[in-house]
Amino acid sequence: MPVRRTGRPVYLRTSFWHRAKSWPHQRRILVKIDVTAQGLDVRFMVTNRRGRAADLITWYDARGTAENWIKELKLDIHADRLSCHRFRANAFRLQLHSLALLLLAYFRRAVLAGTRLASATIGTIRLQLLKIAGRVLRSVRRLWFHLASHWPGHSLFTDCHRALARAPA
Repeated sequence: MPVRRTGRPVYLRTSFWHRAKSWPHQRRILVKIDVTAQGLDVRFMVTNRRGRAADLITWYDARGTAENWIKELKLDIHADRLSCHRFRANAFRLQLHSLALLLLAYFRRAVLAGTRLASATIGTIRLQLLKIAGRVLRSVRRLWFHLASHWPGHSLFTDCHRALARAPA
C-alpha cells in the first residue's frame, strides 16, 4: 500500500467516459480515490458538468456537505415543523432551529472531539447524550441531576461535563 511505503496519503482525481446499457449516450464519470492510513476510499460520480475532475469533485464534496447540514436541520432538529399561520412566527422558529443546530455542531466539535461521538450526527448525539431520563431536584442554591447509575452513556456524559467545566467562561 502506498501509505505504508511513503508514509504519506495518496489522493487521485480523474474522470472517464462510460455508457451503461440503459443510458442513451456516454456520460462522464468522476473518480475520487483516497488511500490513507484508514484504508482505501473509492467514489464515483456521474456528471454532465465541464471542467477539471479535481475541481468538480471539490464542488460535489462541498455540495454534499451542504446537503448533509440541511438533512440534519430537517431530520435531527425538526426544522421543517413550521406549523404557525404567520410568516414571522415561522421565520422565528426556523431561526431558533438553525441556532440549535449551530450550537450542537459547535458542541460536537469543541466538546466531543476525541470521543466516540466526534463524528456522530446531531440525532445520534441527542439520543445517546441529551435525551436521557433523569430526575431534577432544586434547592435554594443548587440543581441536582439524578441519572441512572447503569446508563450506557454515563462515562461519556461525565467526560463532557468535565470538558465543559474546564472551558473558559
